[in-house]
Amino acid sequence: MSETAEQALSHLGTEAKRLATRPDAERLQAMRRDRWIDYARASTVLRELERLYETPPRERMPCMLLYGESNIGKTLITRKFEREHPPQCDAARGIAAGRADHGAFKGVGLRHARQVAGHIHVNVG
Repeated sequence: MSETAEQALSHLGTEAKRLATRPDAERLQAMRRDRWIDYARASTVLRELERLYETPPRERMPCMLLYGESNIGKTLITRKFEREHPPQCDAARGIAAGRADHGAFKGVGLRHARQVAGHIHVNVG
């Protein structure tokens, strides 16, 4: 990349710089992908979800209800959290392994264990 081009792209991060020099078709494809754009309320919810996720097992696990108007990002927030904390399933036993495999969720069916995503049940709606 020339020095002039490097200066023109200096405000971009490493991956964006690399993408900016790719062919049009590749850049257009990249623009069409979903991406996370952080904002204050989402960060607050993600921090709270993380705190709940890290809560040690106990008889009555805390939970959280996430609610709001349509199209404000509730589903995107929960999907981001799920990407960062994918369920680990024990197919032989039919339950989620790891964090959901003890305490109040021990022996919970696979379908329900995925919904609680390691002790957290987030109601979206």
